[in-house]
Amino acid sequence: MIANLFADLNNSTDHIIALPDTLFSRNNFCEIHLSDFSFQNKAHPVFLIKDLFEEAVSKEFYDYHIIATDESKSHSFTSIAGISNLQSFVYRIHPINSIFTAEALAICQALDELSVTDKNLLLLTDNYSVLQALKCLTILLLRMHPNHTQIAILVCSKLATNLT
Repeated sequence: MIANLFADLNNSTDHIIALPDTLFSRNNFCEIHLSDFSFQNKAHPVFLIKDLFEEAVSKEFYDYHIIATDESKSHSFTSIAGISNLQSFVYRIHPINSIFTAEALAICQALDELSVTDKNLLLLTDNYSVLQALKCLTILLLRMHPNHTQIAILVCSKLATNLT
């Protein structure tokens, strides 16, 4: 039955990206910053956002491993991507997926593929609604290495296009 469904979608089961499968529920394990930093204010001019972002990262997250995620959707394609200073990934997923689903998957995939074992993580993303949903959860679905003590997630909606 499942094989037929994948055949109907012109896909196969070997193209499935598995979601992380370990549950964590630790206090203060994951901080999600939706609007805690001044660079997250879209009313600021672009040059100021960039300066405020660099200042926040250098002061608050200087010892964190930084990972960024993004998603893209068109009529024909939906893609997810993640990057760190060590490696990156880009995957095309079925176009039936929404931007919300794609960003949630990009976050999970980034935590799965791009994390390092000896540093805290700073995850940068631009999807406010996904982070609001994650912030409401008391149990986060994450696969992490045991040496991580903290994950910080920042919303950077205007930043992605302005740091290049």
